Amino acid sequence: MSKTKTRKASKGGASQRPAKDDTTPKVMGFGLFRKHQKTMLWAAVIFTVLVFGLFASMSDIDSFLKGGGPTGPFARFVTASGETVELTESDYRRVKDQLGRLYYPRTNFSVDDVWTHLMLVADARSAGLRVSDEDLRRALQPALAGASSADYRAMVQSRGFTSTRDFEAILREDLLKQRYLDIVLRDSAIVDSEAVYLRWRIDNELFSYEALVFEDEPLESIPAPNADELQAFWDEMPEKQRGRTYIDPARQDIVLASVLLDHDLTTLPAEKTAGLVEPQEAEVRSRFNLTRTVRFPDVEEMTDAIAAELASEVKLIRYMQSAFRQFNEREAEAKTKAAFVEVAAEYGLPVVDPEGLLGPDEQVALPEVGNENLGRLSRLGTTGAIRLNTPYNQEKHLQLVFYENHTDAVPLDFDGARDQLIDDLKAEQQDRKAVAFREALRERARSVPEAREQIAPLEAVAAEEAAARIAALLETEDAEFDEAAIAEEELAKMEPAIEAILAEHEAAAWDALVAAGEAQGEHLVFTDVPRSYIMAPDDEQEAADSVERFLKTSVQVFAQDVDTVSPILRHYAGNLSAVVRITGRAMPDQAAMYADPGGMAASRAAAMQEARRAALFDTADPELLKASHELQLAEPEEAPADA
Repeated sequence: MSKTKTRKASKGGASQRPAKDDTTPKVMGFGLFRKHQKTMLWAAVIFTVLVFGLFASMSDIDSFLKGGGPTGPFARFVTASGETVELTESDYRRVKDQLGRLYYPRTNFSVDDVWTHLMLVADARSAGLRVSDEDLRRALQPALAGASSADYRAMVQSRGFTSTRDFEAILREDLLKQRYLDIVLRDSAIVDSEAVYLRWRIDNELFSYEALVFEDEPLESIPAPNADELQAFWDEMPEKQRGRTYIDPARQDIVLASVLLDHDLTTLPAEKTAGLVEPQEAEVRSRFNLTRTVRFPDVEEMTDAIAAELASEVKLIRYMQSAFRQFNEREAEAKTKAAFVEVAAEYGLPVVDPEGLLGPDEQVALPEVGNENLGRLSRLGTTGAIRLNTPYNQEKHLQLVFYENHTDAVPLDFDGARDQLIDDLKAEQQDRKAVAFREALRERARSVPEAREQIAPLEAVAAEEAAARIAALLETEDAEFDEAAIAEEELAKMEPAIEAILAEHEAAAWDALVAAGEAQGEHLVFTDVPRSYIMAPDDEQEAADSVERFLKTSVQVFAQDVDTVSPILRHYAGNLSAVVRITGRAMPDQAAMYADPGGMAASRAAAMQEARRAALFDTADPELLKASHELQLAEPEEAPADA
């Protein structure tokens, strides 16, 4: 057995190793650090101070390492709470890049969106708002329901984010911005009683006025226009208007399956009604609000009997919607009349099949099933289509309409439109009595001394211009001209200014005509009619189609100022025309508002909506936001090109 020899340590305690080559480079050992520990620590401290003296933040260091050099803040603004915020180029570019990825593929993303985000997020933070991890989780839950961690990372990467942390950081800022906006809009809707009163008194401003009402001439008493008048009427009408007004209408060959609103559901096929769910209370109330004006005008609150009636109607509508879907799910080539009749039979619906192609008027006139909604929908029907004609207000039927065939509408030429043109031109002349009064009023206004004084200089200028033109023509050999025509042309140029002057003096002319008995119309006087009467007419002494109701609910009346005279207002229901003169406007006092709780509630809602709209506008307009936040950018050569 061989023995292992052990090398003994030398006297100095160091092991005897082969000598190193003198050319081997020397490496600083830990011993050197220990030897110069204090000096090196001071060097590290000095280096750190120098770095952070030159670079205000890590973003500046990052910019410097990328070759841009330390930029410092290139923008500052003041938050809504008064705090000053400074931004570096890196801050700006981070938000711009991440918002672009977050909002992708939105194409209208702009630099203003970046500034809006930065300022609103700063406002939110200065207001003490935060978005918790739980808030973030709830925001992500709808999009990630059932998704794995790998799916989540893939989604984030598909938007161009390098990590979920970056994605969640910008999403957290976006949620913070939305939370702040929600609070701003909520707080802006808190309006005091003074704001409510200001709105209420506008809604309830009191108008006093008088009206002259003239009977329109019967169409049969108006002579038919001659060919030249018809042609001029046609030629002066814009082509687009002619194309909409004078047409041979579209016609359809239709088949209908109908059911009455009050139909007993228990008489319909049980296999089809079995799947109908009971309507929610909100659905029933929605239908009550939709139909109450016509069907329940005197009912303030829905009763149990009305609720049961409307619940049955909602179920009946769903029943018809089910039949509609069953037919409409067929392939295009299978949508035939026979298939429609088959589906109607399955649902126990009687079928009506009028003969031939019918226009809108003929569809409205169909016995039992004709109605205005059917005629209106007929313009939309194409061959093979089906529509559900859901009743609104007074209509009695739920109808499935199948369009078996159709012809398109065709614009008429002058000869084809002749009969309709005659009727329309005669209809335009029905208000000739009102027109005559309006012309007499204007002529009488010309004789008012103040009006004459204002018009005279304009007429003098027109005369001078006419004289100058005539003088120039006289210097031309063999010139032919009509001096009177030239004078009329120059005066016509002044007519808009003259008309404006006359309008200011029509009230005085009105008084003179009425006093002289020259106003050949019925004289009606209205005192302190509130503007809000338009929305809620409640005078039981006037019929809904009366001229009094018409004149108390006309928007054109309440658009007039004191001592102005309205254009001619046509009351077609009574074959009447009216001209109105406003005699006074007054604002009701605040005590009257408290006696009108319904109107006050409506005005409060309107004031709140206006306040929200104003707040939303202030936060949605980038220029207003920049101004309110006193945004200042660095010098152009220092700021990013897209900032």
